[in-house]
Order: sequence, then C-alpha cells, then structure tokens
Amino acid sequence: MLGFWLVAPATKHPYIWASGGNFVKAFQILFLMVVHDFSPAAMFGLTFAQATAIALLFWVFYNKPQEVYPEPEKGDVFGTFCDKYHFTPRERDVMQAIISSEDTAKALCIDLDISERMFYRYIRQMCDKVGSVDNRNGLVKKYLTFTEK
Repeated sequence: MLGFWLVAPATKHPYIWASGGNFVKAFQILFLMVVHDFSPAAMFGLTFAQATAIALLFWVFYNKPQEVYPEPEKGDVFGTFCDKYHFTPRERDVMQAIISSEDTAKALCIDLDISERMFYRYIRQMCDKVGSVDNRNGLVKKYLTFTEK
C-alpha cells in the first residue's frame, strides 16, 4: 500500500492512486473469502500477483517521457521566471493559475484537478524555491517584481 502513497502526489489524479491501496486490501479480503485457503503457498501467490501488478503500474506510469518545455521566447516573462526558479511542469500550471486568477484556492483546485492539500504543497515548494516569500500573495508579488525588470 505504501507504493500507492508514494506515487499519488506525482500523478495528475492523486486521489485515484491513493485509493489504490484500499483496492489492494479489498482484493486480499475478497480472495480469502472466496478461496478459503490460508496456506503459505496461497498467500505467497496472492502477494506475488499483487506485487507484479503494482510493478507493472509503476513501469507504465513512470516510463513516460517527461514533458520538455521549449526554451522561452524573447518576451516570455512567465517561462523565464519559471526556468529561473526551476519549477516543475505541475508547479508551472499552479503558478499560471495563481497569477491569472483571483479565485479562491478551492476554485483553483477544481480547475487544476488537484486536492487542496496538493495545491498548498505546490505553493510551499514554490515558496521554498523562490525564497523570501511565505504564501501565495508573496509568489504573485515576486512574479510582478520580476516582470518589471
């Protein structure tokens, strides 16, 4: 189950992956109820099948090529800002949403298809990268001062 919690934050739909652990647990219970076989060989087979399925999921989702952002064009202030602070693609999406909207955090989370917890985690990560800012407003101010240069 721990594998699902490690993968969840790195995916586009973390709630689906986080619930994967519950699916694995439910599958184990169902298997034991149907088969009524608690022998070590049966338990080993079940564990092996689940480990193989999890490894396959990791392989499928982690072997995708990373998105490569092109070099920012002249006048692309947003791209230059994100490159300067080494924002990830998802952090770029969150930063774009923050600077282009005055919506509440909850509304932005719905637009970005992430949980509020992940939204605030991205904010915290971006604040750490930018330095000397503590919150969403600080990020916007830092971006605005960057655009004035």
